[in-house]
Amino acid sequence: EKEDRTMGNTQTSNRKGVPLDIPISDTNDNPINKVLLFGTGDCGKSTFYKFLKVFNEVDDKWTTELITSYNDVLQLNLIHDIVNIVSAAVKLEDKGDNTGVHNPSVREAVAFFNKDVYDIERNLDQISRHLQNLLNHNVIQNTLAFRSQFQVGTNVQYLIDNYERIADKEYMCTFDDVLRSRIKTTGIIEYSITFHDHCYSIVDTGGQRSERKKWPHTYTNFCDGQNILEKNIVGVVFFVATTEYDQTLYEDNCSNRMQESYELFKNQCAITPSPFPKIILVFNKIDILKEKILTTDLSVCFPEYTGGKNYQNACLFLEKKFREATTRQIEVIFTSVINADDSLQLLELMDKTFTSTSPTTENV
Repeated sequence: EKEDRTMGNTQTSNRKGVPLDIPISDTNDNPINKVLLFGTGDCGKSTFYKFLKVFNEVDDKWTTELITSYNDVLQLNLIHDIVNIVSAAVKLEDKGDNTGVHNPSVREAVAFFNKDVYDIERNLDQISRHLQNLLNHNVIQNTLAFRSQFQVGTNVQYLIDNYERIADKEYMCTFDDVLRSRIKTTGIIEYSITFHDHCYSIVDTGGQRSERKKWPHTYTNFCDGQNILEKNIVGVVFFVATTEYDQTLYEDNCSNRMQESYELFKNQCAITPSPFPKIILVFNKIDILKEKILTTDLSVCFPEYTGGKNYQNACLFLEKKFREATTRQIEVIFTSVINADDSLQLLELMDKTFTSTSPTTENV
């Protein structure tokens, strides 16, 4: 395993060497300006981080190696999601919902996906046949109609649409695939990038509850027996997944994801003295929200919402709700960075982030 050393900690790469962090340096002539990426799990901050890494690399060979190192990640993402869907299909059917999972024609496929994930991975050549069978009998489609009742990745439809390519033994990951991959972030990961003649350290953090206790280490230093706020932080980018208002946390099936994100944002804004000169609030996954709001009202999360199944009303409500959570001035961006259907959106977000957090910009 490849070993990387960042922030004095030792971390290792994943099973096939996906780089987890890049060492950075700080000098008086070119000081590092920190941009922190915060948010709950699966909100899209790590997608933004991955995009910056690939976009910033000038070495085509290195970039190609980075992208293709995600091959097994995408394959495992696909397998995990199908396993979760099949498991949910059985439970839903047993409760009386019609998913079609007990159809004798899909019995073999259900048995195949009712195994350990790594056993399935070792039989990669069989995935397409069994998944196609489930699709032919609408088991996947019927079950995804209940997706708010079980855990499945945001980009599950993308993986299903591309399953023949991803499940191929000769599969080669693309840049779009990388942006849609899902790896749980653990610890604190930093990557340096130069933008408009300034050197930045992009700090990605784990969003699950167990990881958030490490967040203070990104903006404080322990010195002479006390924690001192770092002076080189230029801003925090807080990501909110707009589609999670009817979903529960991976780590707690009783807690609403959007409510958790709201409370977390409010708590970060309330830190005194504040370590964040600027706060940028990113409402993410709006492309999915546009479809979801037509069938599921935002009031399932916020009872005070009265805008109905209307996308614009939902966006206005969310912006107002989060702005009212703090007396601080914040910048708000609506984007679909997690799906990356248009890389230009990510470029615009990057430009907005670094321009508004530039050391030459007046702090708010």
